Amino acid sequence: MERGRQLLELGRGTARHLSREPEVGLLPDAQDRRGPRGRVHGDRAGAHRAVRASFSGARHHGADELHRPPGFGRRLLGDFIKQALIVAKAVDAPVKLIWSREEDMTHDAYRPGMLHEVSGALDPSGKLLALRHRVVSPSHMLYIWPRGSFPDLKDWTEPVAPPAQYDTMAVEGLLAMPYEVPNQLISQHSLALDIPVSVWRTTGHGPNNFVLESFIDELAADAGADAFAFRRAALGRNARALRLLDTLAEKADWSRRAPADIGRGGALAAAFGGLIGCAAELRVSGSEIHIQRIVEVVDCGRTLDPGIASSNIAGGIVWGLSGMRTAMRFDNGRAAYSNFDGFEPLHLWETPASEVHFVQSDAPLGGTGELGPVPVHAAVGNALFALTGKRVRALPLSRSGYSLHADRA
Repeated sequence: MERGRQLLELGRGTARHLSREPEVGLLPDAQDRRGPRGRVHGDRAGAHRAVRASFSGARHHGADELHRPPGFGRRLLGDFIKQALIVAKAVDAPVKLIWSREEDMTHDAYRPGMLHEVSGALDPSGKLLALRHRVVSPSHMLYIWPRGSFPDLKDWTEPVAPPAQYDTMAVEGLLAMPYEVPNQLISQHSLALDIPVSVWRTTGHGPNNFVLESFIDELAADAGADAFAFRRAALGRNARALRLLDTLAEKADWSRRAPADIGRGGALAAAFGGLIGCAAELRVSGSEIHIQRIVEVVDCGRTLDPGIASSNIAGGIVWGLSGMRTAMRFDNGRAAYSNFDGFEPLHLWETPASEVHFVQSDAPLGGTGELGPVPVHAAVGNALFALTGKRVRALPLSRSGYSLHADRA
């Protein structure tokens, strides 16, 4: 840090507590005298073995896995399994358990709030020389998979045990960023909370990308450089990321001067084995932010099914925008919202115009299911700065005095 000039040392709040709406069924077969068995709808049945065994005191004897639509991670939690086992053992008969939306929203595991402090330095030519990033966050995975449950996943479930001296998910996207930064220091402190927390779609990549890409934009502004030109220089010899950034600039008409009432911002992310770039256009009316257009470019290797991949990314855009709009509130330790009247996501009729483009490459296949929302928050925040000169340092946007709207194309 001494070779460059220190620019900024700022706190970033990314506290977003969001719920999901799964429907889960568990059918323990009480007539099977070999021991308890389960029939699980959702994610891998094996993820629930430890919960069943620890609760019932019996070793795992088997489970029948039924494939159902995704639950965005909610089915990883074992709370509903315990409930079903209590009832099944009491009545000695198969049971079916379904949580209502109200039950799930008030008893979910919420996305952990995170506090960031980030500082950086530029060399005399204005090129990125150093980054220091400190993260304070509860564990993303400890509530789902208690310590010792799955030895092959101890990087997630044992965040303070050797060899991992940090919660790997809490620093996702920071240890393997696309930029070539000669000097980096990433640190993380795990914080214990009484409120159950877990992953939201994007896992740790989403909140960390919001902070990182917002800060990259601040560095570019301080250097007096175009936001994409600054990123291009910071990418160095990363040919894959450079190609994606150039494609994003082309598809988003970055070289075209935006109208005076339109703000345009961008963000990059390396996540889930892929690369993604996002450009957002918006206008502001008082405290209302109106999203005009979202463009995302994705490199996930070969796109095996363009239709499904595009739907994943497009849905992720809407998911990401909804996450900027609202948050769960707690009154005296209890969730205050039980339905969408209080926790309001983006409606279908107000989703903005969006474009999804793919860059084909020889890179190994990457995921698209959680990739789409990752750069959305930073792109919108950077577009707001480009238009108003004001930075968003906390989410949801209401914490900065804004409300989010989208202008349907």
